[in-house]
Amino acid sequence: MNYLELSTAILLINRQIERQLSLFLQQKKLPLTLPELNLLLLVGQTATVNQHTIAQKMLLADDEITRMVRKLIKLAYLTREQDIADHRKKLLNLSTNGQKILAAVQRELQDWWQQQPADVVNEELVSKLKWLAHVLK
Repeated sequence: MNYLELSTAILLINRQIERQLSLFLQQKKLPLTLPELNLLLLVGQTATVNQHTIAQKMLLADDEITRMVRKLIKLAYLTREQDIADHRKKLLNLSTNGQKILAAVQRELQDWWQQQPADVVNEELVSKLKWLAHVLK
């Protein structure tokens, strides 16, 4: 698999995942956008993380992340506290509700992944994606 094939496969899988997540949000009547859900997913991957790091990972401006964080706190999906080591930073954590949403999303994606035909999810692609994830760490 060359670079073009790999990037095309990643793009197609990403679009399919976004479509599945959009359907999930609509079916569950969750008041979230895909970027807000991505923010929850990123926060869920770490014990605590600051807003600036999330902004960098999502390639968004700090003020955009701040707006999303305020909404997610209001919806009781996130908590925010001041970093003891650096008072300028705000640390984000999933609330109990956020953990429940994240678990439901992960189940949904896992179920979706298992239902994909073999030509979409093949061993070569999975191994390349794992390699790419390792390289990007």
